[in-house]
Amino acid sequence: MNKPTKNAKGGQSKAQTKKTTPRIIALQILTQLLKQQGSLASLLPQYTSELSSQEQGFVKELCYGCCRWYPTLNEVLNQLLRQKLKAKDADIKAIMLLGLYQLEFLRTADYAAINESVNAVAVVKKPWAKKLVNAVLRNFQRDQRSIFDKAKKKSKTNHPAWLAAEIKKSWPDYAESIFAANNQSPPLTLRVNQQQYSREQYQQLLVDAGIEAALAPISKNGLYLKSPVPVTSLPNFSEGAVSVQDEAGQLAASLLQLKSGQRVLDACCAPGGKTCHIGETEPELASIFAVDLEERRLKRVHENLERLNINAKVICGDAAEPAQWWDGQAFDRILLDAPCSATGIIRRQPDIKLLREPEHVQALTQLQHRLLWALWPLLADGGILLYATCSILPQENTKVIEQFLGSVPDAVIDPMVFNTDDQTLSNSMPLFGIEQPFGRQLLPLIGKSEADNMGNQNHDGFYYCRLKKIKK
Repeated sequence: MNKPTKNAKGGQSKAQTKKTTPRIIALQILTQLLKQQGSLASLLPQYTSELSSQEQGFVKELCYGCCRWYPTLNEVLNQLLRQKLKAKDADIKAIMLLGLYQLEFLRTADYAAINESVNAVAVVKKPWAKKLVNAVLRNFQRDQRSIFDKAKKKSKTNHPAWLAAEIKKSWPDYAESIFAANNQSPPLTLRVNQQQYSREQYQQLLVDAGIEAALAPISKNGLYLKSPVPVTSLPNFSEGAVSVQDEAGQLAASLLQLKSGQRVLDACCAPGGKTCHIGETEPELASIFAVDLEERRLKRVHENLERLNINAKVICGDAAEPAQWWDGQAFDRILLDAPCSATGIIRRQPDIKLLREPEHVQALTQLQHRLLWALWPLLADGGILLYATCSILPQENTKVIEQFLGSVPDAVIDPMVFNTDDQTLSNSMPLFGIEQPFGRQLLPLIGKSEADNMGNQNHDGFYYCRLKKIKK
């Protein structure tokens, strides 16, 4: 990707032989995002594979930080620019956003942040912008607090206006807490492989390794780390003892009510976290089918299955077109973790603030309906289909289920059974989320205390609804 090329005299220019720096790579990634070309999930591995772990960390900090604070940083730019930049100058905008982020949020020396930003103009070969970048960043530096506070006041929620309005309309009692959670970095949450350790046993291994963790309140396999650590420092990670997965996502396997001998389908399975949890929860399943549309994303699925020593039939195919891959035998359980707006995981994917638009939600809703209709005939009589999204928008969740139930006579809600204070029921689990007309909704919230943020209120936004097929 960064191979040097020869100049007209057959040699290599000074700029071409100079090693590409993490700041320049962050610039390239952010420029792509501003052009709506790719996502952090797809671009970071592509651009950083040859960097050291320290350099990768810095690139990630710059990219994630600029995306997380994009609405406010964009308001800062609006104050400092006399006229808006043209669309073709997304790279110049990216340079200034990165400079502003370093000045406001990082401990980078001001002169370094400004000089590196000005020097980056040469990389994009737009010398006319050198004075502009220098003036914008130095003007911000001179009156930083006033400018940034004014931008924060105008952007208010640090969310795109359309999304802020949707959240306020859907969750008026929780909106401010949702905004606050989305503007923070997420916790590192673990899922303990119950085939190797109880989570209490693994928690002790963490203590022995000097890593502090708290039990997750609604996932019987979950642990919250007080501070993030590299996965390589987790005890027995390479042997499959533990995986990184948010607590909300860990609920899927329990809600499926798995039993030995069942055939299970995980539709839209990548990156494979829930597929693996299904295999960990019930090792005696007859088979697990894991289907995803994108070949590149299935690489992670294979890696996770291999590390955890779980067998599954991994298929690259369109879950909405089962005729392409289905063997004709009905499934006892289907997990449809449907493609969605991902508005429940903004803190993990902050580029959503740049990339997502209202029309995307409408298109995704149509896809969700299509997937439900396509997969329902694959479910055996008496079987369970668990519909899940990482969205907090009702139009992708309870409203999708409402329309589906109104059109499919053999589909009924399968009530979720929960523990109560004085009784433990079979096949039950701790109460979670907010009851909806159909299903339950978990929201990303900021807890009122440190204890809350170590688990009680610190999961992602997620929706679950369990459907059962009755005989026609």
